Amino acid sequence: MIYYLAYGSNLHPLRLSTRISSARLIGNVALHGYAMSFSKRGDDGSGKCRIFATTNEDAALCALYSLAATQLPILDAIEGLGYEHKTLTVECNTTTYESITYMAQAAHINGSLKPHHWYKRIVLAGVNYHGFPASYVDEILAVESLEDPDQQRRQKNALLLTELAKVKGPDRFTVSAKGAS
Repeated sequence: MIYYLAYGSNLHPLRLSTRISSARLIGNVALHGYAMSFSKRGDDGSGKCRIFATTNEDAALCALYSLAATQLPILDAIEGLGYEHKTLTVECNTTTYESITYMAQAAHINGSLKPHHWYKRIVLAGVNYHGFPASYVDEILAVESLEDPDQQRRQKNALLLTELAKVKGPDRFTVSAKGAS
């Protein structure tokens, strides 16, 4: 078993469990000193989520999952090129975990990228599932997105979004984490 820290399109447990069958939600983690943006170049050329260390009061809000170590290569393939593993020690529900997350490689970062509408909505579905604060939701809503020119991919993700909307999360955001190291 390994622990995976999700922060973008894998936040929603239904989304992640359709990709990785062994994934089980443990809880929420606030990574203090980190921020999230849509500046990682995806395989389709659009902006995907990335987290990065900052020197200010930022906090990237994440979900901690357990998953079978044998399924990590599947997740690696789904995440695609341009990410590398980073190990972070986090506290969640009063327990300390050694978790892995995906950090964007410098050659795959571009601050002018925009996410596709459907991708941004998947991230928001996860954020809403976990009941993250309205200020965090507002930051994501403020990100400009664009229409995906691939109609088949748009339709596939529209179906996923319909399924995600049926799954209700906790009533409010709770986090017992002290950050990461």
